[in-house]
Parts: sequence; structure tokens; C-alpha cells
Amino acid sequence: MFLNKKSCTQFELSTLNSQLYYSQEYKFVVIKNKKLYSKVIYIPFFIFVRKKANFFYFTNIFQNLFSENFDSFYRLLSNLAASFNKIIRKKIILKGLGLRIYYNRVLNILKLKLGFSHLILLAIPKTIKIFKSKSFLLLESYDLVRIGNFSRILRKFKYPNSYTGKGIWFKNEFIKLKPVKKN
Repeated sequence: MFLNKKSCTQFELSTLNSQLYYSQEYKFVVIKNKKLYSKVIYIPFFIFVRKKANFFYFTNIFQNLFSENFDSFYRLLSNLAASFNKIIRKKIILKGLGLRIYYNRVLNILKLKLGFSHLILLAIPKTIKIFKSKSFLLLESYDLVRIGNFSRILRKFKYPNSYTGKGIWFKNEFIKLKPVKKN
């Protein structure tokens, strides 16, 4: 995808690496990349869309009233265009004895053994792929928001201990550990 802002009230979107579908009746755009990952974006009421060949033109109908909202819609589409065909990877590291993660590829479920008296079952969204090793997980997706939210949910189950460092860490994360008191 390629975005070009012509003025403060109009910009264009070309679909070079992806497919774009538009519905005038329901006011939304569906963007699909080569891996058939799709994203739905709802268009605000003050934006008019027209299509010419491989270009979509977005125009602000009320030029002065919704200029800030139009700019935020432009930023949303430009961020999506920049990162839509890139795979985002996030590495999660398990530190400490007794922490185990089991991945069931058929059911797409993570079983977490984090030192509690019970196992934690966590369903994985379909847009996220997981590669598991003994002490780390690698998450891959095209959607930055989903992979970030999923990794935060995973981390909430066992936040790193401030004294020992035992818990779920992100790669290249630094948390200053507290010193242990000595008598």
C-alpha cells in the first residue's frame, strides 16, 4: 500500500502489494495482504471515497469542521500501510525454575505452568503464530496491536519478581532488581 497526502482535505491510497475492498453503503474498507490477512477499517461519516484504477481517494466533505479527525484517520491508514506487509515478531523469555509452557498446535492453546497450584489455559488468536523452544516463545503476526495485547495478557500471569527476577520477560527488557537484605 502507498499513501500520498495531497492537501489537508484529501489523500490517496494505492494498492500495490495488497487488495482493497470498499463498500459505499456500509462505509468501511477491507484491506488484504498477500498472506490473506485482512483488516477492516470503518470510515467516518465526513469522508467521501472514490476509486480510480488502483487508487482510492479519500476526501473530507466538511473541509474546516473535521480537519483534526481527518488527520487522525490519515495517520491510522498511513501506519497501517507502513506495517501491513511486515511480520512483527515478539520474543518472550521464561526465567526461573518450574516455569513451563506447553503448546498444543492442534487446539491452538497454550498450557502455562507458572508455579501456581493449577494449570492456566490460554487460547491463541488465529492471526498469531507461535514457535516454542525450551525457555522462550516467539510470537509472529501482521497485527502489531494484537501481538502486543496477547503478550501483555501472557505476561500478567507471572510478572517478573522484583527480587529474584523469576517470571515472564520480554526480550531486551531491563528491570532493576532490588537487593536482598543481609544481616
